Amino acid sequence: MTILNTGHTYNATPSPTSLPILLKLTQSYKLWQEYFDLLPKSKRHTIAGKIDELFIEVIEAVSLAALAHKNEKMAHIRRASTNLDLLKIFLEISWEIGVLENMRYIAVSQTLVEPGKMIGGWIRQTQRLGS
Repeated sequence: MTILNTGHTYNATPSPTSLPILLKLTQSYKLWQEYFDLLPKSKRHTIAGKIDELFIEVIEAVSLAALAHKNEKMAHIRRASTNLDLLKIFLEISWEIGVLENMRYIAVSQTLVEPGKMIGGWIRQTQRLGS
């Protein structure tokens, strides 16, 4: 879409934050942050810190994939997929060792199901378009 603005023309691309997958990941991260702030400081600097880092890495990879040229897109999508899988593993470990309570683990994990499906669909679509 081209927009005219006081004599200047520029191409307007949709903001990555308007992508449904990023909206869902942001909602998941907001929920995680509510729980993260309640954790003991010692846990925030260990496994919970790693979970927080993985959340950010997934959001970053999805954002980069949305902005990337089609030749570079798949690498970012695969990175998002791998980091999301790692995120789920670390969430499960945090639940198993008692860092996250049952209901909080379930709540955060459930918010990651749909983004996982969306990333899988994005991989399949990108493969189809690339071949």
